Amino acid sequence: LEVRQKRQEEAGLVAKIMANRKALFASTDDFIVNPAGKIPVVEFFDYQCGYCKRFMPTVARLLDTDKTVRFVFKEFPILGKLSVVASRAALAAKMQGKYRAFHDAMMGLRRSLTEAIIFQTAKDVGLAVARLKKDMDRPEIGLIIKANRELAETLGIRGTPSIVIGEQLAPGAISYEQLVGMIHQARAKCSV
Repeated sequence: LEVRQKRQEEAGLVAKIMANRKALFASTDDFIVNPAGKIPVVEFFDYQCGYCKRFMPTVARLLDTDKTVRFVFKEFPILGKLSVVASRAALAAKMQGKYRAFHDAMMGLRRSLTEAIIFQTAKDVGLAVARLKKDMDRPEIGLIIKANRELAETLGIRGTPSIVIGEQLAPGAISYEQLVGMIHQARAKCSV
């Protein structure tokens, strides 16, 4: 009975992933590394999440070594007001072409966030902070965060980081080996 129930849950998750493929893997609202990559990998993360920060070197290693991966960064601020401020700043940084620099700098911080730290980090990576603050208040920024939250809820994602690869979901900061294993499974399914 447990095995059958687990299979039904997995089938339900696969159906939800397939029904939301475009929002998950190809939304122009998200920052995507290697948009031409064949294997989609999506990370739902929060800038205040210690596990996300520990997972960052794994992501960097993957992006350096596997050019078949299309990596999608999904802003999923669930750890309070400052998480939302940081996500809004990151999405506004994308408008200035500096999302990845800002993202990496924020994930590299090893202290509690404040608005001052967020904006200093933006300045440090070369963002025009006055423009950033203005862009952060644009309605579309709030809509992106809302859409990501709704997508996460649909998939049953409650924590960060959460990784979606192909038809699989892994909650938590998985190891590099686990990540590569999931990518190999996805590659085998799509014959890349």
